[in-house]
Amino acid sequence: LVTAIPNDAYTFHHWEQDLTGTAPTGTVTMTGNRTIRAVFASKPPGRRLCVPTSYPTIQAAIDAATYNDTVCIEAGTFSGDGFHDLVFPRDHITLDGAGKADTTINLANAHRLAEFDNLSGMQITDLTIANGAADKGGAIKIDMKSELALSNVRIHDCTSTSYGGAIYLSNNDS
Repeated sequence: LVTAIPNDAYTFHHWEQDLTGTAPTGTVTMTGNRTIRAVFASKPPGRRLCVPTSYPTIQAAIDAATYNDTVCIEAGTFSGDGFHDLVFPRDHITLDGAGKADTTINLANAHRLAEFDNLSGMQITDLTIANGAADKGGAIKIDMKSELALSNVRIHDCTSTSYGGAIYLSNNDS
């Protein structure tokens, strides 16, 4: 019998690997080596992980984030490694700028911001995405039933070599 016990700032979210489900207590039959992982979420509204004050890049903040966390991107223009081709390892993360006139992510005509693949509860708010370039979706690519909400986001001067100069949607039922 295994029980996941979160500290005060978190709630239990789900089990992964050799134990599945969303109940905080589960049973694992030991017939050999087993690996289980308890996944926790920040209690709403979650933590605010600020770039660049607390984390040097957006990717570094995303890597530290868990469910319900917000990566706050302070005022400024950001580019370079860790600010493009972002990888989200989990759902329910918000990227929140200081305002579309104040926070710009410059993709240097060589990258997209992110590809969202089978992720739910994702949000991007209050920022500008500029100068993206990719094969599909110069700024953002959304695949495989992902949920992404954009609010107060400006996308400009993004190009694609095939489809979706700004945003490309593929295999998305939502």
